Amino acid sequence: MDIIKKLKDYQPMDWRSTTGKSTEVARNEDSPSKEVFDWRFAIEDVQQRALPPFPGFMRVFSVLEGTVADVVINSQFENTLKIHEHVRVDADSVTMVSLPLGPVKDLSLLYNDDLYTGAYQWCDVGLEPKTFASMADTLLIFCSAPKITVQRTGDIPKPLDNYDTYITSGGQEITIAGFLPTDHACVVELFRNA
Repeated sequence: MDIIKKLKDYQPMDWRSTTGKSTEVARNEDSPSKEVFDWRFAIEDVQQRALPPFPGFMRVFSVLEGTVADVVINSQFENTLKIHEHVRVDADSVTMVSLPLGPVKDLSLLYNDDLYTGAYQWCDVGLEPKTFASMADTLLIFCSAPKITVQRTGDIPKPLDNYDTYITSGGQEITIAGFLPTDHACVVELFRNA
């Protein structure tokens, strides 16, 4: 499975029980509907309010565009996130977001942690390529740059434009390379629990 999804391929969706909007990048292939999934990766226009709850899921929230988001979990644990920073929370917790410096887009991952273990990281790929090995069942590489390349061992480099996502499975080394000092990629690994 090697897929490159473009921004035009992503599906717009309403947030559950709120007025927010999200653009779905990808979900588990055997998902029966838009409302039922085991994992989902999405771009969201964040509003200054509580994030919708997803009992039984873990949520990774990160700033994709904008300046800063203050995230308060269960009225006590506060994180101030800048661009390309993330926090992992139980998606059933009361998670409030405030935006002191204006609108923010979030790149979020939701996954059922009874079924999956998830890893999420932002990589600075502009100054030197990043090479890593993954054994994930599903591997997603999201481009936050005008252009990057993704190359599996033995393959030719595949170009990704801004907001493109490369979807594959682990088992080989992968190299991500950018062209500008500010180029970043988000790497998501999903491992199906035994």
